This record gives sequence, structure tokens and C-alpha cells, in this order.
Amino acid sequence: MVLLSIYHFWLDTWVGDTTLINHVSDADKHRVRLDVNVSNFIHDNKWCLNNLVDILPQHVLDSINTIPLATHAFCEDKLVWGGDSSGKYTTSSGYKLMHDAIPTNEFRSVKGLCVTGTCDRCGVSCETILHCLKDCHISRSLWQCMGFMQKPSFLVTDHRRWIKDGARGLLGASDSISASILFLCTLCVCISWGKEINHEGEKGPRYVQWHKPMEGSLKINTDGSSVDNPGRAGVGVVVRDSLGNWVQGFSGFIGVATNMQAELSAIRQGLKMATDLGASFVEAETDALEALHLIKHADITMHTFGPLIADIRLMLAAHPNFKLSHVLREANQCADIMAKIGSHNETRHCIWEDPPREALLALLADSLAIAFVRE
Repeated sequence: MVLLSIYHFWLDTWVGDTTLINHVSDADKHRVRLDVNVSNFIHDNKWCLNNLVDILPQHVLDSINTIPLATHAFCEDKLVWGGDSSGKYTTSSGYKLMHDAIPTNEFRSVKGLCVTGTCDRCGVSCETILHCLKDCHISRSLWQCMGFMQKPSFLVTDHRRWIKDGARGLLGASDSISASILFLCTLCVCISWGKEINHEGEKGPRYVQWHKPMEGSLKINTDGSSVDNPGRAGVGVVVRDSLGNWVQGFSGFIGVATNMQAELSAIRQGLKMATDLGASFVEAETDALEALHLIKHADITMHTFGPLIADIRLMLAAHPNFKLSHVLREANQCADIMAKIGSHNETRHCIWEDPPREALLALLADSLAIAFVRE
């Protein structure tokens, strides 16, 4: 695959917030050819930066190496909106880029951090800032108990005006000072509730275990690990047969990256290993539900991780008997161990024909069908 590129390596802003030429010292600028494109530094679907080690700072080289390249699908370079991982500009993402944002489910879904923007508490409405703090029936019941539902002004739809009026004591039934204090205290309770609401009728402990694949199939478990998200990131893959025996494993360091990039990189690596092993039937599992959602539903024309997702989709389409599904993390512990090995080492590509010592206990637990309590 040849990656077409019309964007200048040194003069376009494609890594970080400035052009690469700004990272070059005045003494070295005469060594730089300003007319080269990004594609001039890609060979065999890999970054080739050896000639730049004494021109660009190491942290810049690390940032470039972290940018995923498609290895199976064909992807052209595109200019994208940097305020959102989808690569598309919206007024919402523009606003959030210019202002502090409360991490509601609406905000997190825009960032690709959760599957849906629906409120976890009521399960009905989109969890906007105003819904979280005021309009959800759980929050609303508290405001009603505190005597704040009588005034029509309490029902405004602008959260900034609502908070400002409440802090000034304009929304309560009592005098302004008491109403202001009561409003702010109630607001703090609504914020602290967040995701900590314990619903009635909660089920007892849930037990989770790893399951062997069907006879004649391979089970591939994948996981990604980012220490600080973004931070040092690694990927892990474990391949086992229908008897639960170790077939092959993988650990790799991918530089400084987010959890999502690590998860997608691990899935791509797992599918590639299945292809290289000549597998006909594969049950691939990931504990990253959001990554699975991106693979199945996301518009990747301008997505930050478009090359990774495109590769995964292409491999799944080329192998109809490769199935990718979600698994709870308690049943994905072996892959998690491999990913942590990757994030704590400098080796970018390590195939394990035999399991590492760190994974032996988890492998034994899986082979004995030991169940773990779902946290």
C-alpha cells in the first residue's frame, strides 16, 4: 500500500499544536528540505525517522511514532478537526474546546470514551450538564424536597444562567442568603451523586470466567494498557486453542498513547496473528466495549484512529469466520497481563511461543474454569 500525502512534513500542523519546523534549531534548519511530504517518511507502512534523530527532539519523534498507520486498508491523509476524536467539527466540540467541560455521558460519548450519551441513572434522556444537575428525575426529586421547584425561573434551559441565578439566591423560596447557601449545597450533592447512585433491586455477586472456544477454533484475547491515559502504552494478545492450550502470545510497546488507541492496536494485532497462523475459525474478544462500538458503527472518514479501525474492518470482512465480541475484564486477565508487559518494556514487537512467568497463574485459572467475582 502506498500512502498518498499532499501535506508537508515540516510546514503543516499535523503533530501537536505547531509545525515541526518550529522544533528545529536555527543551527540545523539548513539541513531540512521544506518541500518533503509526510509520505516521504513512511516505508512499508512504518515510520522511518532515523535521519531525524539529531534534528527533532525525542518527544516529538515519539509523538510521530505513536500515530497509527494503516497496514491493511488504504487510507489517504486528511486535515481533521483537532477538537474531537471523530475529526469532525461541531459547535458542541468547538464550545467544549474553548470552555471547561463537565464529563457527562454526552461529553464522554463525543470524545469516544463511552458508547452512548444516555444518562446512567434514568436510562432515558441524554446526560447533558443540565440533565445531570437538575432535570434527571433523581436530581429533580432532591430539588423538590429542598423547595426549589415552585419558581418558573428554576426551569430555565441555560445551565450557566441557572447556576448563576441559584448562586445569587434568586431561585429559592427563602431569603436570598439562605436560598443561595441551600442551592449551592444541593448542587454539590447532585454533582457528588453522579454515577454513585445505588439502585434498588441490585443483583447479588456476578461470577465471570474465561470460556474455551468451540472445537476447531482459536480464542484470541486482546487488551491495551495506557499508564496515565495518555501515557506509556502497551498491547497484549493471547491465542489459545479449543483445549485452552497456549498457542502464541504477543506484547508490544506503542509509545505514549491513549487507552483507546492501545485497545484498537491490540485488536488489530490479534487479528493479524490469527491470519498469520492460518486460522479458519476465530473467536476474538476484547474488554473494551467502546472500541467495539467504534469498529462496528463509527464514521471513520476523518477519525483520529481511522487507520486502525479500517484495518480491523478489512480483516474481519476478509475472514467471515473471524468473530469479534465483548468480554468482561475478569475473563480477559491473561491479555491484560501481556498488555502491562508491553507498557513496561521498550520492545515494540515480541512474540511469545511460551507464556511468560507473569501469566502462568492466570492461565491456570482459565484452564480450570475458575470464576471471579465481577467488581
